[in-house]
Amino acid sequence: MMGNSAPRQRSVLRDAVLAILLLLTTRVQASDPVFTGRAEPPDQLLSLWYSRPAGEWIEAVPVGNGRLGGMVYGGVTTERIALNEDTLWSGGPKDCDNPQALKTLPEIRRLIFEGKYAEAHQLGKKMMGPYTQTYLPMGDLVLTFDIPRSSGPTEIRDYRRMLDFDHGVVGVRYTIDDLVYTLEVFVSPPDQILAVRLTASRPATLGFTAKLGSRLHFRTQAKDNVLGLRGKAPAHSRLYDCAVSPLVFILRCIRSSTIGIIVMLIRDRG
Repeated sequence: MMGNSAPRQRSVLRDAVLAILLLLTTRVQASDPVFTGRAEPPDQLLSLWYSRPAGEWIEAVPVGNGRLGGMVYGGVTTERIALNEDTLWSGGPKDCDNPQALKTLPEIRRLIFEGKYAEAHQLGKKMMGPYTQTYLPMGDLVLTFDIPRSSGPTEIRDYRRMLDFDHGVVGVRYTIDDLVYTLEVFVSPPDQILAVRLTASRPATLGFTAKLGSRLHFRTQAKDNVLGLRGKAPAHSRLYDCAVSPLVFILRCIRSSTIGIIVMLIRDRG
């Protein structure tokens, strides 16, 4: 009897664990939004549009002005805008010329003409310069929305996420219950800002929490409707023999009564 009780207890324990995991999985799935309906195509002929939010960075749609850029995911419960700036690298510029490259080129050509491609490939490595610096992600603006809650999954109707090429504006539109929510994002070249405009079809029904973060070293501070992030990019001076000091960047998220959110970037060497 004692010999059979241990396997039976393990079997009961296993079944109990599986039941708990099944309940947890069902609960998580039930809270996920459900997308129904189909939005009409945009009026703009030169545009990209999608019927779901982006699941990863490569699926997000870009906005930018040549200096400041963002990737807009178009989330419903949580929106993420991944931010970048053109000077934010892991280190400063340096001379990456390889003086041996030109001397190696005639021999590589000879090997190619003789059909010795593997040998030419190996010799071609001597033409390459040193490793360069890496373009770094600056940070993320994350918006968590106060959307209507229900006992079951939230129904999202007629969702549309689009990029208008003519105007350089990303637009998101969807309906929850009887409320129509919109989000517009663009980057202004003359003002050097990224602007986010949020609307709801009925007054006093739009609420959200804004948060700034980064994969680099940073700290944040909130004061007088301004959320600031101050971060530092590494210079890798020993690895790359680069004398440039680390870049300090300041990201400011300002609440505006007319636009919604304005993102400003200030570069600093301090």
